[in-house]
Amino acid sequence: MNILVTTMGTTWAVVPELLAFTNPEQLPLYANHPRAADFAAWRTEYDIQPVAEVWVITTNGQRVLAERAKLEIWADLVGFKVTQYSDPRLLELGTVEECRLMSDLVYRVVLAARESADHLYLSLAGGRKTMSADLQQAGNLFGCRTILHVVDSNTLPDSLRNPQPESLLEPLSASVAAAVSPLIVCGRLTANPVLDLQPPIKAVAFPVLSGEPPRLLEETARRLRHAAALLCNYRRQLVGGDQTNFRALYTLDPGEILRLRETRVGDRPEDREQDIAWLRTLPKTELHCHFGGILSSAEMIEVAAAEAGRIGKLRSTHTDFDAWLGKIRELTEPQNSARLKTILSGSGRELRNLFPGIPEPCAVAGFLLQFRDRTELLDQTIYGHLRSPQSFCGVGIETYERLGDLQGSGLLQSEAAIRAACRVLIRQCAAANVAYCELRISPCNYTRGGLEPERVVQVVLDELEDAAETSFRLIFIASRHGSMDRVRQHIELAQRLLTGNRWFAARFVGFDLAGAESAMAPEALRKDFLPLMERCLKLTIHAGEGEPVANIWQAAYHLNADRIGHGLTLIDQSELLNRFLDRRIALELCPSSNFQIVGFRDFQLPGTESLTEYPLRNYLDRGLSVTVNTDDPGISRTGPVLELYKAACMTRGGLSRWQILQLLRNGFRAGFAPFAERRELLLAAEQKIMDNLHT
Repeated sequence: MNILVTTMGTTWAVVPELLAFTNPEQLPLYANHPRAADFAAWRTEYDIQPVAEVWVITTNGQRVLAERAKLEIWADLVGFKVTQYSDPRLLELGTVEECRLMSDLVYRVVLAARESADHLYLSLAGGRKTMSADLQQAGNLFGCRTILHVVDSNTLPDSLRNPQPESLLEPLSASVAAAVSPLIVCGRLTANPVLDLQPPIKAVAFPVLSGEPPRLLEETARRLRHAAALLCNYRRQLVGGDQTNFRALYTLDPGEILRLRETRVGDRPEDREQDIAWLRTLPKTELHCHFGGILSSAEMIEVAAAEAGRIGKLRSTHTDFDAWLGKIRELTEPQNSARLKTILSGSGRELRNLFPGIPEPCAVAGFLLQFRDRTELLDQTIYGHLRSPQSFCGVGIETYERLGDLQGSGLLQSEAAIRAACRVLIRQCAAANVAYCELRISPCNYTRGGLEPERVVQVVLDELEDAAETSFRLIFIASRHGSMDRVRQHIELAQRLLTGNRWFAARFVGFDLAGAESAMAPEALRKDFLPLMERCLKLTIHAGEGEPVANIWQAAYHLNADRIGHGLTLIDQSELLNRFLDRRIALELCPSSNFQIVGFRDFQLPGTESLTEYPLRNYLDRGLSVTVNTDDPGISRTGPVLELYKAACMTRGGLSRWQILQLLRNGFRAGFAPFAERRELLLAAEQKIMDNLHT
């Protein structure tokens, strides 16, 4: 229900003049007005909807009583509900006390209307100037949709100067209508937050006609006098000792803070699209993203297309290669597709060297190109039953990694493929509103096609340098489940490039130890990592994903980790967890891959009820610096936006919007970029979030 509240003096016609503007279909007085088109435009601009009731505030003087009687007759003729409010003590506004009683009455009526109305409109058109001032102040205090007014010319015709009720039912002539004009004083006003402090001011405590002294007037005045102290104390109650979110959020009105803390994400499946739309607007970081796992099935075909020209030439000179690709194409036909799975029955890695005379990555790229118009079939071939979220849960690291055999080092073995993959990543980050991304890469793994590691790095940085919306930085990865020689190659590459190469040094921010934790404990690598530590290079270590908390302890104490990748078992040792708090070591959680590899409960997925609850909420409640990242977004079939939503779904009761913003701030603070750059990114993100909250 929409309500219009107005004051009225000795001119009852102010009510139909207002209603003719808000309800033109019901009361077409302005149909012939010279500015009728402007009125229609204003209604659209300010979203003014027809009102169902008019509440009129008046005094009880003799002249006013006569006007009230005419208004009642007119309301009956039109069939419109008009409710008149007046305090018996208010005959005229001739004393200070009467003015105070009128102010209190106006406040009470507007408060009651605000709680009853969907849209509340206020009018300054009637009554004495003090009454209009009271109504405008009530709008500033309690909030309203729009404040209206009606102005008239100095040559008001007699038909409008003292109209009879039956004369204001039909359209006025153009000349008569032009003598009066409605206007909009201001648009939406939000309620003053001091009125919602505990206890909140509610109409039930201040009935409209009570015969009381002006208590509502006095209470609002008291709160306004002490607003700063009241708001400060209430904010403290709301946030407690929490100082872990964007600082600007603590300056919001308490009601807005409360809404952020109470509005949940991921707790109601029916709100999924709305939640994801909100998450998409937020500026984000990506601190744990492997270059070798960024591509979806469609994007693998897109990157493979970068090798289409070379593959065409090879097919003309290698008949066995040409015949094999022709066979793959035949198998993609609907009647043959069931046999496709046998091609990848072992490992997709077998395709890489299937033809000794064919340089990498042409065999893998050629295979992918046979699906160029059959993306869904490629996806089914790779994932099979794991396309079901319930099935893609707790499959283990080996099964998970095999899903990426056709990308990563299987596909990114040429400059053209690497550049194409970088362009995909830039597009992904821009679409997800990622402001800062640390890309993890093992350059020595992309050299089988003839590139030198230094060239791999140069190509990647060249492409990422062109990103307009995302600031990219590199982290090198050493995989402990490979040979120690390859681990040392990446350490040596980092040292070599850091020496005298300022361009690289400005873009290279850290080193990562990844791979199967069971293959080698962090303490066994301390000696090899010492050269990196001596350079004070920041380190992030995969630990505690599927192995005991001892691995996390070793990463923190033997390798001096600045961040931990995953850290899911940190919850098992409270002393170490407290040490993480003291040293502000951040955790890089990756909800989708954690769910898919280890197996955790998703509160929106039936069949996962018996699984362990994800530790994210526990970590947040303990004050840890938790970040949310994608890991291998292509393999996990996710992205930065969906990861935040997945984190909420894997948390009992979901996450509040306040907690989501806290996770985002953690990401900006935990990045490995230099302090000045992190600060700039953090402030820009904070400004964008505040702008979004106020739109």
